[in-house]
Amino acid sequence: MTQAVSLANIGVRAALMLQRERAGFQSFGRREGGMLAMWVKVRVKPDERERFLKAIEVDALGSERDEPGCMRFNVLQDAQDQNV
Repeated sequence: MTQAVSLANIGVRAALMLQRERAGFQSFGRREGGMLAMWVKVRVKPDERERFLKAIEVDALGSERDEPGCMRFNVLQDAQDQNV
């Protein structure tokens, strides 16, 4: 069963950590052997979109800078729905 994560309540970094833990990986840890690519799809409330984009930019830059082994942190926006 999938549980929704409220970014407003716990923050972007905490939500991503929770997703990683649910996937069976230790938060901000390295997994032996191979590369881990994680895709997270998030729908934000229209009135919170700008706040989310600012927060995810800080998180992406911090992840690339501070997390060992993090080579990339891309943030993409759906061409059909700007809230995804």
